[in-house]
Amino acid sequence: MKILFTGASSFTGMHFVQALLKAGHEVHCTFSRENNFAYSPEEQVRISTFTQHTHNRWNSPFGGGWFWRELEDDIDVVCLHGAKGLSGGGPNIDFDVIGAVESNTFNVPGVMRNIKKAGVKKVVLTGTYFERWNGLLHNGNNTNPPKNAYALSKTLTSDIIKFYCDESGIPFTKFIIPNPFGPYENKRFTTDAAMAWLDGKHFTVLDPDPNRDNIHVSLLAECYAKFVSDNVRMELAPRGYQTSQGDFALKFAREMRSRLGVPCPLDFAQSQKTASGFSDYRGNRTYPEEYLKPDHTGNDGLPAPIPLSQIWDEGIAWAELAEYYKRIHKATRFK
Repeated sequence: MKILFTGASSFTGMHFVQALLKAGHEVHCTFSRENNFAYSPEEQVRISTFTQHTHNRWNSPFGGGWFWRELEDDIDVVCLHGAKGLSGGGPNIDFDVIGAVESNTFNVPGVMRNIKKAGVKKVVLTGTYFERWNGLLHNGNNTNPPKNAYALSKTLTSDIIKFYCDESGIPFTKFIIPNPFGPYENKRFTTDAAMAWLDGKHFTVLDPDPNRDNIHVSLLAECYAKFVSDNVRMELAPRGYQTSQGDFALKFAREMRSRLGVPCPLDFAQSQKTASGFSDYRGNRTYPEEYLKPDHTGNDGLPAPIPLSQIWDEGIAWAELAEYYKRIHKATRFK
């Protein structure tokens, strides 16, 4: 298939593009900035991993620039992964929700008319578990609001894109991301831990109690590539290691110990629960009861999920992650 993909400079976007290429698809990437050098150093590294294998259109934000031209190239699927803002769990009380929604949906009526005219078979929007209803398309009792300002912008973006897809008769599908970790991530929990261990230090889990759904980005990307090719599912919310953050830290240490060749010691601080939930390791509010997601078993009319052993090798994923940590630790030491 020919796929138009936005947001390829992001951590997950980079891995999604690579998985789509691996699956044999032709990927056309649109970038909002004028060239690779207009992005941050971290984004430049991500972009450099795939642009030799993709068709690239610079200065093409959603709804503007050269975005329209890509739709003239017999595109089968439009993957809207790009979005303005921080990660779903970031501390963003002052985040510009309206500005983000305007950017994410700029000229959306015209975009959808062109998508319809081009004969695009479906739109795939990326969502996050931090959105209303954990990013799902419906919730019978109308509970579970967005978790923060960024999640609110994602919720509104989803509603708007779905509305115009429905109005134009374009199939709308949604892929929902939990809490990814892996190579080329923004500096987060797992990277902080690995760098501490490679420096010969202990790593402290400041709040081990909240339940999180941590998923290796390579598994997430494999699920994404399968979902894009799937003509049955309207939404998919992959699951990773659904457990307390403390238990995940213990598993992460076990997997890294032999692969990094260091002891990987952990300390645990005492968690403090508040009336509105827990506070995670960076001090962000979390809602532990809402990180445990129901799996699709077939009872809801959707097919059962593909066994992970058919699409993903966990051991290889951990080994590649350890090699990545050793590489960036070495590069940091010699700066």
